[in-house]
Amino acid sequence: MIAIDTVQRTIIGVKKYGLYVFTPLFLIIAYNYTSSSYQQYRNTAKIEFKDISAAQASADLHSQYLVKQVLDELNLQASYYDQRSPREELYGNQVAVRLRFDGPHRTGTVEPWLNLDVVGKNSYTLTDEDTTAFYNFNQPVHASFGDFTVTRRPGNTSTQASYLVRLDDADQQLDAYFKNLQIDPDRDGRSLSMSIVSGNPAKGAAFLNKLLQLYGSNTSDRNGEPIAPKFTLIEKPQDNVQSITLNPLWFYFLALVAGLAIPLGIPLIRKKRSRPLPSWVFTVPKMVDHVIQKGFVFRQAD
Repeated sequence: MIAIDTVQRTIIGVKKYGLYVFTPLFLIIAYNYTSSSYQQYRNTAKIEFKDISAAQASADLHSQYLVKQVLDELNLQASYYDQRSPREELYGNQVAVRLRFDGPHRTGTVEPWLNLDVVGKNSYTLTDEDTTAFYNFNQPVHASFGDFTVTRRPGNTSTQASYLVRLDDADQQLDAYFKNLQIDPDRDGRSLSMSIVSGNPAKGAAFLNKLLQLYGSNTSDRNGEPIAPKFTLIEKPQDNVQSITLNPLWFYFLALVAGLAIPLGIPLIRKKRSRPLPSWVFTVPKMVDHVIQKGFVFRQAD
């Protein structure tokens, strides 16, 4: 009897509170999403031109060839993340070391992730999947994904640092930056706004500044003669930064609301469905039928 009562209570409890399992389930999904997603920032610059129209400048700036030049000169073949905070990308002075490839590297179908640990003034370890190897800075490394050297940033004397390094496929990176580059001429015809999305504000600013620098040196007129277009940087990209990643707290709030909406909403829906229909639902059709019949009788009498 005790076992039967326990089973019955368990069944009653599951029927009554079982739907609340969606609340922790949605919170777990929100946690997995926020912990695996990366911060994204949009840098925007505004430029005013003096000797050409904004439309012409827009066509010259939004060039795949020019974007490739920027990526090559900035050496953006790898992205760096702190192992203690992998959602935030590091760039520039935030990184003590850099990978420099001898030509394009090969990533295959999956972008490889490396663990790079600085273990001394002159050495580091590199972990690729389950393989860990010791190297010295500026020592040529021959790996399956390419040949490279790891250099220390000038002036940095840190002997301990740990990074997650993502190797970006060159073609996919070029396609992503070219599509993310937005250039919008203003109505005045003399100025435009240009923006880029990246994982670090300093990285986005460096990209736009380098793009403008190369644009100024590579532009030519209709006859093919090189010209130096005159433009003024009204808003610098490093001064106009916007985070476009939703705060993780909002994900947890939405997950909590969705998790509670299911156990609280379904019983209300069931109650409404089982509730008898109001009397006027049956009265209205009878009234309409009565009016139709009366009208038919009146028409027959006429």
